Amino acid sequence: MMRWFILSLVFVAACGDMIENNPERIEKLRAIGVAADQAVYTFSTPDASVAATLSFFVATNLKEDIEVSNTSLENVTQLTLGEPTVSFEDYEQLRLYRIDVSTTMPLQEELSFGFDGNSQAYYALLVRQGGEEERIRGRLKIYPPTVAEGLNWTLPSISISNPQQDASTTAGTVNLKAELTPGAEENYRISWFVAEGEIEQNRKIETEWQGVGAGRKTVIVTARGLNTLSFAYDVIEFDAN
Repeated sequence: MMRWFILSLVFVAACGDMIENNPERIEKLRAIGVAADQAVYTFSTPDASVAATLSFFVATNLKEDIEVSNTSLENVTQLTLGEPTVSFEDYEQLRLYRIDVSTTMPLQEELSFGFDGNSQAYYALLVRQGGEEERIRGRLKIYPPTVAEGLNWTLPSISISNPQQDASTTAGTVNLKAELTPGAEENYRISWFVAEGEIEQNRKIETEWQGVGAGRKTVIVTARGLNTLSFAYDVIEFDAN
């Protein structure tokens, strides 16, 4: 089972009625997060560029190919993304795509730093599958070297502790629980994603999944840091009888 622990904040355009009514249910192409390969970034200089790799994660209930292209944002400092490399992991109910792109942090003079000591650079990517598309927008925080050195952030992790991987449980209502290891002292936003049924409290680290039918089931949980913009996720599968 592949697990990825990732950093950054993702904004997804044009959420439909399905997402508003059942935000946990993946019934079409859906971005769940964007990874960065470091917990803290500083700006590039004329003598030394600061490179990064971003990994966009997109879930879908269709096991079909996707198309990926760059898209532009207005009135912000936008990162230039390199050629994407696409891979995927198939689960019983869902396919999880990983789209890796390289980028370089802007120069100091291209950024505006606020009172809290950081600036922000934005990124955007367009993903299509059949007639569906996701415009994924997000941002990275960038710090001066002296500030970055004082931040002891690490990448967080989250793991689903109930049900456990490959467990057998009763169909109907299933208790969901995850364990979070923070990378910084902050609050995190929890989200659960499934392919069927309803989750009673989708933002709680422990909740109930209702309307679970019999068969092999796939569950995704994510956590987003509200200050650092960090992100982590986990996926498990179990059997409902």
